[in-house]
Amino acid sequence: RVLEGGEEFLEPEPEPETSDGEPRETAEEEETEVEKARKDPRVKLAMTLRSLPRSAATSCADVVTDAALLLWNGVKDEFKDSRRETTAKDSDEVFAAEILAGCHAGFEIVGFDDGALRATVSLRLCLVLERRGDVVSAARVAEEATLATEESRRALVEVAAGSPDEVVRHITAECVWFGTADDDDDDDDDAGGDATVGFSRASTSETERALAAIHADLLAAYNRLAIAAGMEAERARSDALVAELTAVSERRALESTIYGVKSAWDLKRETRALERAGVLPHAPAACEERLIDEAGRNPWRRAVLLTQMAASRPKRENREALLEEAAASLVEGERIERELHAAATRKEETTTTTT
Repeated sequence: RVLEGGEEFLEPEPEPETSDGEPRETAEEEETEVEKARKDPRVKLAMTLRSLPRSAATSCADVVTDAALLLWNGVKDEFKDSRRETTAKDSDEVFAAEILAGCHAGFEIVGFDDGALRATVSLRLCLVLERRGDVVSAARVAEEATLATEESRRALVEVAAGSPDEVVRHITAECVWFGTADDDDDDDDDAGGDATVGFSRASTSETERALAAIHADLLAAYNRLAIAAGMEAERARSDALVAELTAVSERRALESTIYGVKSAWDLKRETRALERAGVLPHAPAACEERLIDEAGRNPWRRAVLLTQMAASRPKRENREALLEEAAASLVEGERIERELHAAATRKEETTTTTT
């Protein structure tokens, strides 16, 4: 109570806080799920691995390897459920992307010798980054992983040098098939269409065959992501050209008092230039040429590339032409593999007979 001039006034009582009022925003409430995911200790460890310099490979290689393996062993079971990947929240994808990026960085720094594990981590990271729309980073990871996988496969061949099956070590398929229906159509017709089919097991180990399978998946992801990144570059180039032409047109409009009002021909020319600048190609030609050069004369890799190129073609006849070429490359690869296997087997039999 306040007394003024003998009069009595009541102090206003504080209004009680009710649930109907607007809640007070706190720092915790303002944090998004993504920010909370980045505060996870495992994510912080992964970010530390990503920030390490290349010199860490010589100063603390064992620590980096243990940290990367610790991260991977803690999350690898989460990737076994495919339904969880398709229904993942943003925070889950951020968590997966950071952890996989940390594992990938750690393995790349130390040159981890388990090629299958490195390829698996890299492939998972590529898929996560692709789902998040970062195809440029995904393509870079896929390229690094492809080179590392090829190096691991070459190392496995070198390890087998001097072994009894060294002569057929380059046969990387699970098995080489003989006597298939397309070998001799006349014989098949005489036999009533029942061709005898046999196969010879490849000499590569189960680990090498698994690595070869992962390598194929990586090549498919690398080609797909490289083409997508090439399209991103084409889109950025087109947007920059449109912005430049728009700025020139607006600047010319402001200078109409000096050079006069634009004529109908000038307006039509500007419109056509903007339309041409905004048109995107169906595929990045320069990027595809580079990928074709990388594939070289390898029929398997060329088939994988042609399959991914076909997916970007809007016209059916173009897609069918590329897929037919990919199928022909697969047939050529199988033929070459049979010839290599037969030549290696004859060489091995000759050596055994001589001995």
